[in-house]
Amino acid sequence: MTKPYVYGGVSYYYTQVKDMIIRTPTGQFIGTDAEVTKKNSGEGYINGIEFDVGTSLTSEFSIELKTAWQYGEIETFASSSATSLQSDYMSRMLPWTSLIKLRYAKADKPWWLESLVTIASKQDKLSLRDQGDTQRIPSGGTPGYEVFTLRGGYRVNERVNLTVTVENLTDENYRVHGSGLNEAGINGILGVGITI
Repeated sequence: MTKPYVYGGVSYYYTQVKDMIIRTPTGQFIGTDAEVTKKNSGEGYINGIEFDVGTSLTSEFSIELKTAWQYGEIETFASSSATSLQSDYMSRMLPWTSLIKLRYAKADKPWWLESLVTIASKQDKLSLRDQGDTQRIPSGGTPGYEVFTLRGGYRVNERVNLTVTVENLTDENYRVHGSGLNEAGINGILGVGITI
């Protein structure tokens, strides 16, 4: 019989950004267009929190929660004709994202099952660069989403494990912020793990 347990962890990070390469006006013009170059002149920061906690609900069931959030700003020029730096959001910041997992496993059984839901909030804190990158990021920001997954496994023997996964059960049309590609619809994965 599995002993009851609780575990958890939390971490906070702060990253100081110095001399980030940013588009910088030169003060010169090519015809009527302001000339720009790229220089190591961006100053800013990124900070965030990551948190996870899990517990056994019974001897067979356990639950786990993971979540992450970040925020950052950078000094940049608002346009090719700007003469001074201004604060802007950091490009492609992770929106608030969480994973909840419910698992069933018995110590005396060779199989296990788990269900997962991944939840991401809308990301509308867009840098000037993000706002112009409508091929990767929809106008107004990347929509939030919820994606449901089922997984199971069977231990054939000490060396061979079989797994089956069905992802995106509701066939959600979604994309990870900044990726530029929509993720796959409902799909299945079969796996074989062999330990030598």
